Amino acid sequence: MKLTLTDLEDTDLEDIANGACIYASGGGGSILMKRPLLDQIKLDDLEIVNLEDVNDEEMLAVSAGAGSPTSATADKVVGELANATIAAFKSLSDRVVGDANFFKYVAAIETGIGNTLLPLIVASRYQIPAIDAAGALRSVPKLSMCTFASNGIPIDPVILTSNKNNKVTYEVEPPGTDGGAAAAEVPLAGIISSQEFGNIGGIAFWSMNGQQAKQAATPGTIAAALNLGKTLREAKNEGKDPVEAVCQAMNGYILLKRGKLDSVQTNTSGSLDSVKVIFNNMDKNEEYFRIYALNESLIAWKDNVPFPVAMAPDLICYLTCDGEVFTNADLDTFKDQEIAVIGVPAQKTLRVPSVIEAFLSVLHGVGYGGPYVPIEKLQELEGVFEPGKIWGLPQKLFSQPLPKSRLGTWRGSTLPIRIKTKD
Repeated sequence: MKLTLTDLEDTDLEDIANGACIYASGGGGSILMKRPLLDQIKLDDLEIVNLEDVNDEEMLAVSAGAGSPTSATADKVVGELANATIAAFKSLSDRVVGDANFFKYVAAIETGIGNTLLPLIVASRYQIPAIDAAGALRSVPKLSMCTFASNGIPIDPVILTSNKNNKVTYEVEPPGTDGGAAAAEVPLAGIISSQEFGNIGGIAFWSMNGQQAKQAATPGTIAAALNLGKTLREAKNEGKDPVEAVCQAMNGYILLKRGKLDSVQTNTSGSLDSVKVIFNNMDKNEEYFRIYALNESLIAWKDNVPFPVAMAPDLICYLTCDGEVFTNADLDTFKDQEIAVIGVPAQKTLRVPSVIEAFLSVLHGVGYGGPYVPIEKLQELEGVFEPGKIWGLPQKLFSQPLPKSRLGTWRGSTLPIRIKTKD
């Protein structure tokens, strides 16, 4: 699908934002960012081009906002984030191609409410085309999880700017097989979480030519978001089930048809939000659905199945049952609504060894010790598994804090491992 200036209207931008929010797999920033970001995009100055139409020799760079989604919700902060992102892109252009020239295109790092719209703001501000491509058709918690890294494109120089006009530039030597993405995360996390940056900032990196972009970028991400957002809007307008419509459009699986938020724990560490979410399955009494996230939702479990029902890089997407989009940063706002969870197979470019290894390193950090299993296979396993009585899980109390007398481990500590006791 070719996106040009004449194709885009305000409704299209809304659709792009809503579709990107769903594709973000629970991450990508709060939905509260949508309106202040959309207000900064000037349609008259915006052009979006296909990746295949990019000139091989001309230079471009990736533009993004970085940090904790819960830190970027107020309109004023979102505006400052956009300005910081614009400034970072200008600084990188000056450094790479010189004051007398400018990058010819801008691309996105991922697909999500923030990092799909921020490059469009940069494109409209500097009147250069935005490329319909990104590093992933989902949001990613680590730079090494995107296709620019898996294809070895050098990430440096990296430029970060804050909403207080602080600027940091650094390089990574040697770049390594991932182009320096993993090594770049260490200083990036420290800088973003510093007092001067306050957990948010604009970032510009991965400067490359058009030929490299065609090799490394995932094409059609904006078009995919637009089509998904349009599908959602039309389903709601026509009185159709928005969850079914979105699931079908994404070739996904409904993991939770109707749930209510039971509890959520969020801890911001460095530049990321660590989130544990528990939903009460409204169609099955005393059954809980659990998601573990690091900004983005990474792994999902059902109480009555002894294996995950979805795990990254596959997508775990939210939607209210009446078709409202939101992310992990918005859970408290939607706590009283009925919520559906949709699992979606990741694109093939994310199912490569280096990206899977990057996701597994994070999954192991939240306690999952197994291998990556594609969602298609997990759905097959769930279909043949016969749940019986599951011992050791006090279902009525599973989402509630247990008294210390009912907590125990083989080492006698108070780690939260639940054991069955007699009343």
